[in-house]
Amino acid sequence: MQTLPVDITITKPDTHIWYYFTPSGYAVVDLPQHSPQVLPKPWTEAVRIAGAGITTDKAYALVNRSGLLEFENENGFIFQDTQTFTQKTADDLVFVNDRPTFLIYRNTFFSTNNTKGNGNEPILMQFNSNTGISYPLLYRQSLRLSANSEITDMFYSGTNWYGCIKTITEKRILFSYVKIPQTVIVELGAASISENDLKRYTITVDEYRKASSPYSFAQAPTQLKDLLSAIPADYPFFISVQTKSGSSITQYVQNTMDPNAQQGYAIISDTWTAAVFADGTAYFSGATAGRSVPQRGKKTAFRLPKLPAGYVYSSFTVLKDRMYVAWEQTDFYKTGRSGFIEVDLGKILYGDIS
Repeated sequence: MQTLPVDITITKPDTHIWYYFTPSGYAVVDLPQHSPQVLPKPWTEAVRIAGAGITTDKAYALVNRSGLLEFENENGFIFQDTQTFTQKTADDLVFVNDRPTFLIYRNTFFSTNNTKGNGNEPILMQFNSNTGISYPLLYRQSLRLSANSEITDMFYSGTNWYGCIKTITEKRILFSYVKIPQTVIVELGAASISENDLKRYTITVDEYRKASSPYSFAQAPTQLKDLLSAIPADYPFFISVQTKSGSSITQYVQNTMDPNAQQGYAIISDTWTAAVFADGTAYFSGATAGRSVPQRGKKTAFRLPKLPAGYVYSSFTVLKDRMYVAWEQTDFYKTGRSGFIEVDLGKILYGDIS
């Protein structure tokens, strides 16, 4: 028998806290639209959450142009790194060996920084929570990139890294594609990888597209299909899914021929499954850490506070009874104000009373 979700609308102010990003970190605000006005920038240049997820005992968000936002014991702290983040775009957050790992690159289309790259610049970074520092895993020289080439996308399948290389010449723009086994990076280590050491494979655009193409939602994990079973089969959406290991992000689509398809994000952990859509519709099933399953096992659907026109929710992470969901002000390809909302799942799912 299909169990319909218990529908909750978050309206009480004690269930959530709004935050916006500042030059030195983040601060509390009563509503997103009341945060200081920000000059809109292309999304690659703006301070915004570019990805989020969980490790065994912590939660993280990658803040473009700022650093790593780490949540631990209901406290959050941004490990800012001006050398790594200020002049580069950070994206494609995954978790390798339980550590946040992400791409760092210079966007050649939107960036105003025309400095030519050198061989010692990192491409792939990994954050070490013990030191609070992001360390390079892969350098430009390892991929034998020329000064007029840049990695524009890089994703991890769980076994291999796939990269898209953009090369600008006087006459045209060229794209090439590579595949790098994760074992090569782990075994050699970034410091010892030279041009001759790195085992990389040049692949075709078709191979790259096949590796990066989304799957039909019919192929999604059972936990996620059960969680979203109340959504009609003809409702269009695409959703990015992180599983327990977090080592790769898988995309699933449903009826995406519709131009108004909703963007969604989901996490499947050992004890719970959650999903959040851009309009603020969220779903939760299972139990948070140290809790029993709420609502006698029923799924819960809840609506995050309604955002003003031109604002959307994006990726999220969960730590114990706290859910942290990114929000941003968008206008086509530009981003203005941005931050995140902290949601008290204890009060929403379990009815905790302060």
